[in-house]
Amino acid sequence: MTGYYRDFLTLPVGVMFRLVLHFVLACATIGFGTFAAAATSCVGGFAGIYPCNNVDLLAHIPDYTTSGSAADVWGFMDLNSNREYVIVGYDTGTAVFDVTDAENPREVGFIDGESTIWRDVKIHQFWNTTDNRWNAYAYVSAEDAADGLLVIDLTQLPHRVAQVGNAGNFPAAHNVHLTKSEFSTGLSLTGDSPTLILAGSNLSDGRFRSYSLANPAEPVFVAAPATPADQPVGDPLYMHDAASMIVTDARKDTQCVNASSSDYCDVLFDFNESTFDIWDVTIPASPVRLSRTPYNNARYVHSGWSSEDGQYLFVQDEADELNLGLATTVRIFSISNLTAPTLAGTWTGPTSAIDHNSFVRGNRLYLSNYTRGLTILDITDSSNPVAAGRFDTYPSSDAASFSGAWGAYPFLPSGNIAISDADSGFFMVADKSLAAAQGSLSFTAAAFGNDETLNVAVAVQRTGGSQGAVSVDWEIIGATGSFADVTTTSGTLSWTAGDAANQIIGLSLTNDGVAEGLERVLIKLTAPTGGATLSSPSIASVYISDPGNTPVVEFSSASISVDESGFGMAIAIVQRTGSAIGAISVDFTLSNGDATAGADYTGPASGTLAWADGDADPKWIEYSIVDDGEDEADEFFELLLGNASGGSIGPVAQLRINIIGNMVTNDPPPVVHSGGGSASLWLLLALLLLSAPGAARLATTRTDVF
Repeated sequence: MTGYYRDFLTLPVGVMFRLVLHFVLACATIGFGTFAAAATSCVGGFAGIYPCNNVDLLAHIPDYTTSGSAADVWGFMDLNSNREYVIVGYDTGTAVFDVTDAENPREVGFIDGESTIWRDVKIHQFWNTTDNRWNAYAYVSAEDAADGLLVIDLTQLPHRVAQVGNAGNFPAAHNVHLTKSEFSTGLSLTGDSPTLILAGSNLSDGRFRSYSLANPAEPVFVAAPATPADQPVGDPLYMHDAASMIVTDARKDTQCVNASSSDYCDVLFDFNESTFDIWDVTIPASPVRLSRTPYNNARYVHSGWSSEDGQYLFVQDEADELNLGLATTVRIFSISNLTAPTLAGTWTGPTSAIDHNSFVRGNRLYLSNYTRGLTILDITDSSNPVAAGRFDTYPSSDAASFSGAWGAYPFLPSGNIAISDADSGFFMVADKSLAAAQGSLSFTAAAFGNDETLNVAVAVQRTGGSQGAVSVDWEIIGATGSFADVTTTSGTLSWTAGDAANQIIGLSLTNDGVAEGLERVLIKLTAPTGGATLSSPSIASVYISDPGNTPVVEFSSASISVDESGFGMAIAIVQRTGSAIGAISVDFTLSNGDATAGADYTGPASGTLAWADGDADPKWIEYSIVDDGEDEADEFFELLLGNASGGSIGPVAQLRINIIGNMVTNDPPPVVHSGGGSASLWLLLALLLLSAPGAARLATTRTDVF
């Protein structure tokens, strides 16, 4: 009996059956033996079986991949490698996918959890000076369960993830949010720690609870808000969902309460079923409500998101379509006065599909629209959105029900979008609605750099059109470097009608005279005007070198370990340090080891990595691990760097890649599962279920508000 089948037979009967069930249900939809839909362009209103407009299908990972139906979805770019990841909440736990190759998502790990259809995720990333690397944690909430706040350690990416623990003094909460965060990377926008917000917990009537991330692995409770004097009797202050924004304009001093001694006001949007409330949480221990806003035909004030200029709030009501028979209705409020928001407009969809969660990137709003899938709105005129694209993950119906697309995460630096579907799993899609006569704005490169005694010229291009006058804001985000390393941290670029020339952001660097090594800040484009869109890269790295330093290239570590089981991937990260000035290249070759190329792993025997002038982004070499299903000891192979041109090779010039074998143990199945899968295993599962009596009678019906 091979390792696959023996591993399968060690699983509990219930887990075994769920694996089989989800496989067969997926086969009924996408075809027996198919594990992920291939990339398909949207042509003639369809991408394969999926109705679409201006959105291409990149990949579809059905439910059975992690044996659960999908809830919320989030993601980030790991700054150790610049690889992209998507985290999906399922009814049986939380999956982490590597989506760097968006057409071939790969499950890295799965953290089991109690069974529930509600699971939400947010991510915080920060520089760990002790480890001299980036650390990241995912925070997962679950309702109708006893998981508490699940904390997932993402610092072992790209090869595995691990559960840190269950933090907080509560068993369940509906949602989780991080204020002051940049949502492509999980970095702090302000340089200090974000505040973690728990919504709808089983404590304090479900009102929001603030947690400190001074120790990101162990969030510590700070406060829940006191009941405001004007709170209606019988309204328990329950928060269902949350959003936030940073305010630095005049509203900070004239409308916020706790921000007078701060550089910013941390504004929290509280969607609480009957109204949306706005809070000043600049001082997390003393939140102050600024306004409480009801609206006509409110049935379940569910969620929302602000425009990038901070002037509008897009609000979703999850029950007005269901209970009032309305077509999809998104309400837009002006929040120019945080103490008195006013209704500025609505968008009405063509069907009765329920609007669930929305997020804004540039002049596009990305709405998970349940049975209608993903809806993309052009919000150039925020008070009057216009449909720009769609991708229907639930083609069988557009009715008002809680089936279909639960979440959509649009913040990956690549521009690719992740969609979680409550019935058919996880999708990666590409937004093709960004072509505009006014042009699309992006950086000309993903990285720029210079000596800190000089300036950095960051170029922004306008492509695809030059109709009308347009502009875009830019802002600096601290990384290993901080706001103190640049003299200006934000600004605006403008183009006149017909102008398609590159605009240059001249970043003046601060020469502090301190030897700090190669530092990194990020620069981001936001809030385009005039109809211009944002395209990738709209976030880039700026590298700041100490004067006199020279480029050095080396592996990020001396060894990595990858499990053989599950057809894993060994990813060798190569980093550039010292200086980002000048071009540099280095060769790599396989050196020695007892693992056999072709039989134990596949990948390049040799090659060259090259960095352009100003570029110090990490690069990688990938090796697929071959899982033969047999019991065998650990093996290894090694990579060696050589022939550097334009710089030198650092001390970590050799990388040992350990392949952890499949030796039989008597240990129980682990909580954390490595990614990958076996076609032969799934075939066995399918055959087992096909003979199971009564399996076809199993079904799940959702009737709750999500």
